[in-house]
Amino acid sequence: IVHQDVARALAPNHMWWEGLDVHGRPVLYVRPAMMDLETYDRAVYIKAHVYLIEQGLKLMPKGVETFVLITDASNLGPRHLDPVLMKSLLHVLSVGYPDRLGTIIVGPTNMIVRAAWSLLSRLMPKRLADKIVMVKSHKTVARELLGREPPDWLPRLSRS
Repeated sequence: IVHQDVARALAPNHMWWEGLDVHGRPVLYVRPAMMDLETYDRAVYIKAHVYLIEQGLKLMPKGVETFVLITDASNLGPRHLDPVLMKSLLHVLSVGYPDRLGTIIVGPTNMIVRAAWSLLSRLMPKRLADKIVMVKSHKTVARELLGREPPDWLPRLSRS
């Protein structure tokens, strides 16, 4: 997969690699609510995730074997949730990259996110589910994981 194959899915700049966490792992930021739903194509979106994971593997310093995914669930609603896509992405992670995912932080959680998690957590291997952390304020968790202030766009929902 080359950038040109997935450029349309990446165009809204809602998924990108930026920096390392305190363990030296590359951090992939994802903002699903920023998806361009007018041009959304499930197959291209799945390819975009594979492309990004492959790019992240190249960013790993020597001796680092996993990456971190921070998902900003702000403004996420039913129109952003595609159960077939979510199941496909779980398959990509659990089959294609089972040992590469270190942690996924998802937040801030709301009723939609919690409902999706309730369904998806039953469809994934326990090993993968154990790597996913649902939080009210991912800014606080991200600060601890990154060892620095996270990007300004990560909303702060609780005092810390």
